[in-house]
Formats: sequence, structure tokens, C-alpha cells
Amino acid sequence: MKTKRIVLFFFTLFLGISCMSAQERGTYYTDIFGAQVYRNGSYEESIGLDIFGNKQFKNNRGETASLEKDIFGDMIYKDNRSNEVKIDKQVWKTMLEEVHGDVDALFYELIAQNQNRNDSKMSIDVDIMGKEIYKSNNFTEEFWKDIMDTQQYRNSRGETASLRKDLFDRLVYSDSRGNDMTFSTDEWQRMFHRTGGRERAVFRDLINRYLNF
Repeated sequence: MKTKRIVLFFFTLFLGISCMSAQERGTYYTDIFGAQVYRNGSYEESIGLDIFGNKQFKNNRGETASLEKDIFGDMIYKDNRSNEVKIDKQVWKTMLEEVHGDVDALFYELIAQNQNRNDSKMSIDVDIMGKEIYKSNNFTEEFWKDIMDTQQYRNSRGETASLRKDLFDRLVYSDSRGNDMTFSTDEWQRMFHRTGGRERAVFRDLINRYLNF
């Protein structure tokens, strides 16, 4: 429950709601259908299961999202903005391992990534070399780790980026636009919490801010 509350809280921060702590401003409870509900002032959101066992998200702004498994074992995310993400079952397994099996954390990560998109169709697959390949509306991105355990990125525009830890356990990000930044242990741990606890999510967040803006 603690992990889910952290994810819920930082998701609401991402939407620009209060920057105060959840204990001060937000309340959590379980409704009669077993859904986890978060309320902050006039804002309310919930996450639960439908009759088929699929994850469902909704808030009082009319925003909805769902997460379900298809007949092949791949995961399908959809929302009210006509966004759709298909995630290969092997990629999903890796993602789950990174968040210790917390499906809600990944669900909220997908919601946050797609909240400013409309009619986006994305697929996330893995090739025989272990690269994660993201395809969306004629745009392709590749993520992988090299032999030095450095996160690598390349897209169909020829742009590249990398993320690694140095000898002092600081996170070092660089990209083909000339950005080169070093984050202290405290800084990158805060980024981990804000993005749901996945290193790949931290990397993508930095790429979206400094390379794919």
C-alpha cells in the first residue's frame, strides 16, 4: 500500500495538484467495490478491477484508462483520449520485476506518459538482442543496455542518449543535442520515486525533457 500511495501522490503532483504531502492534503480509502480511491480537495481518482479482472482507472475529470492482457499474454493499455499501448509479454515481465510486481505502479506510469497525447498508437516489443523497441505513429525508439551496463537510446531521427552511474554512484545523462548532466544520489533517487521506481522510466523522462521536447 505504501508504494501505491507514493505513486498516486506523485501522479497528482504531475498533474499540477498540491505540492503538499499526501498526509496533509490527501485521503485514501477503499470503496465498496474494492477500488483504491484517492481524494485531494475537489479532485478524486480511483483504480480497481472490472468484472473480468482488468485494471480500471477513472477520475472526476472524466478521464479513464484500462489495462488488460490479450490472448497472447501481451498487455494492452487504453484511455479516453484514444491512446493505445501494446506491451510485449517479455517486456512487461521485465518491467514488473523492476517495480517488484506492482502492477498499479506501471499502470500509473502509462497514464502519466499518455496524459498529453491523443490518438497515439504505440507498441513495445523486444528483439532477439534484447532491445526494447517502441513504435508510435511512424516514430521508432530503441532502448537497451550495453556491455558496460549503460542505458542506451536511439530513435528514427538519428538522435541518441545514454544514462549511466559513475564511480561515485551519481547518475550521468548525455545526448546527441549536447546535453551532459550529472545527478547526485539524492537527486536520482527522487527521480526514481517520481517515475515509479524504474531506471528505464527515469531515462525516458530525461529524454522527453531534453531530447524529444
